[in-house]
Amino acid sequence: LPGNINETKEFTDLKKSFAEYLYRHKRYQIWHNPTLKIFSGPGESKRDFRVRVQQIAREERDEAVDKLAEQYQRKMDRMQDRIAKEQRDVAEYQAKAKSLTAEQWASAGETALGFLLGRRSTRVATSTLRKRRMASTAKAAAEESKAELAGLREDLKALQEELKGKAQAITNRWASIVDQIEPFEIAPRRRDVVVQEVALAWCPFWEVTYEGHGSEEKTELLPAFSA
Repeated sequence: LPGNINETKEFTDLKKSFAEYLYRHKRYQIWHNPTLKIFSGPGESKRDFRVRVQQIAREERDEAVDKLAEQYQRKMDRMQDRIAKEQRDVAEYQAKAKSLTAEQWASAGETALGFLLGRRSTRVATSTLRKRRMASTAKAAAEESKAELAGLREDLKALQEELKGKAQAITNRWASIVDQIEPFEIAPRRRDVVVQEVALAWCPFWEVTYEGHGSEEKTELLPAFSA
């Protein structure tokens, strides 16, 4: 035997040396997603880990999109209330303008009839002018409410487009997170490296010398432990 492995102490030193080698150089590789901060389990393949990451990312994405939609829904509800109010105002102003216009023409007819009959009524003429001004004011208010209504509808459409864009951005971000799968190496703790046994295995060989082609002498080692 070699001179450096013929005593118990030397075997003990080899055992310590091998444990030190394992501690310094051997690593256990798993998979890691740094954004989600999750790791694969022992023996879990990269494909299986990716499927698990996709599921978690999908759940996180849905939660983020739902939260965003809830925020925007409150804004859109308030805007819908304002739109409904403006619609009521438009209908009210238009009805008022129509009614006053009808009364104005009725008063104008009464005034014309008075002139034909030789009667002049300052009160009727004044009432006609007042109703004309009120009808004009109601029409102007109706047009103003229409313009406000059109603006609110544009704002609502812009808000819906903004929600759509942000939701798509969230979807894209979580889709990219799925691809963030990296190898991660786990180093052993020194106290966890245990070498159970160091043993010397002896495999005997025959050293055979024979005459080869051209009377050339050859020497070969043949295993003595196999048939």
